[in-house]
Amino acid sequence: MKKKLLLLFVVSALTGAMHLLQAQQDYRPKKGYVHLKNGTVLKGKYVYAPALDRIRVISGGETVVFSTDEIEKVSNGKGPDIVRVEGGEPFSYKPQRLFSLNELGILIGNADNELKAPFIFNTSLHFRLWRGLSAGAGTGIEIYKEAYLPVFAHAMYTFGNDRRVSPFVSLQGGYEIPLEGSRLKYADIRPERYDWIGPPPEVTDTKAKGGWLIHPSVGFTYQLSEGFAMGLSVGYRHHALRYKANEDYSMDVKYDRLCVKLGFIFN
Repeated sequence: MKKKLLLLFVVSALTGAMHLLQAQQDYRPKKGYVHLKNGTVLKGKYVYAPALDRIRVISGGETVVFSTDEIEKVSNGKGPDIVRVEGGEPFSYKPQRLFSLNELGILIGNADNELKAPFIFNTSLHFRLWRGLSAGAGTGIEIYKEAYLPVFAHAMYTFGNDRRVSPFVSLQGGYEIPLEGSRLKYADIRPERYDWIGPPPEVTDTKAKGGWLIHPSVGFTYQLSEGFAMGLSVGYRHHALRYKANEDYSMDVKYDRLCVKLGFIFN
């Protein structure tokens, strides 16, 4: 069951990523020559903004952005050697109001844990509220003793979110919903007497009830194009999964882990 769920989510995530990347293929940098009206000719890679009002040029290890009003023409044929870059602006882009964040990660525990590195996949939709502050909600799939569906709220603050590299802090909070039956068993306790004569302990299946989660983290994003970025984050993850059997037994299994996640952001 866990393997089928994991395969389904991975295939869905990869398929969605491929479709989004194909939709943005016009924004991939192209090689050529950018001729400015002041006589400067830049040799390197260039890419237009979605609104076609700006052009970003990567030339000689530098990245600059020009208004299309400053451009005389762009050519892909042979041309002169690179001319020293003058003018222009540092790389920047205009963040969209809505963006999706898709993360793959593991929860790193210690040698005493039965599950040393559980797998998690989260996807969330965010809305930019003010400057670098955004908020959203999401879900995903997480594999412990059973498979769980996390439902959470997610707040992020990105510092310099119009730059190529932007650090951020974030906070997730929500609830883990079990997707399958519990794999834990409960056995009634019998007195430890050598002369005990009676039926063997009754073994009962427990029921997985899920539990609350909280996850603060820090990381950074790297903007690869106007609509796509990648990120890496490290944080602390706490949640407790509750199990119940009969009416008088319950047990909480607590996870306090270091969480490392790789993110894919689509604007």
